[in-house]
Amino acid sequence: MSKILITLPADRTQVGTLQVLADDGSTQFGPVMCLGKSDNELAAAHGNPTRDSTLPYGDTPLGDYNPTSTLGGVTVPDMGSVIVPLNGIAGDALTAMENGRSGLAIHAGRGDDGGPYEGLFPTDGCVRVAQIDMNNLVSYMGTTTYQISIVPA
Repeated sequence: MSKILITLPADRTQVGTLQVLADDGSTQFGPVMCLGKSDNELAAAHGNPTRDSTLPYGDTPLGDYNPTSTLGGVTVPDMGSVIVPLNGIAGDALTAMENGRSGLAIHAGRGDDGGPYEGLFPTDGCVRVAQIDMNNLVSYMGTTTYQISIVPA
C-alpha cells in the first residue's frame, strides 16, 4: 500500500516534512514542509494549554491514519481549497479520537502569506502545507488508497 509519511519534530514550532512513498518505498512526491502545531490561544481557550496532542485542540497526534476521503471545494476559512480528512487508527492518533478529537486533516490555507513558522500558520491541530503542495499532493493521491503515518523526527 502506498503511504503518506509525515515527520514532525518534538518542538512543534519547527516545521516537519510530508512525502508520498510508493509501495517499494521510493519517494513519489516531496518532501515538502508541513506544520503540525496547534494555535496556542485556541488550545488554551479549549482547556488544553499544553497543546497535548491526545486532547482536543492539541498538536497533531503521531500515529497511523486512514484518509476518510479527499474533499474539494472547501468553504471553511483558512483551510485552502482541498482537504484530506484523517481517521486515527493507531498510536496517539487513535487515543486522540477516543478522547474526542475530531476534524483532523491535511490541508493548506494561510500558508503562503508569511506565517510565523517557515511561512505556515498553526491550525486547530491539523497538518498544514502550502496550497501549491496540497494541490500536488492531491494530484499524486488520485484514486490510490494510502495509509498515512505521522512519525517523530
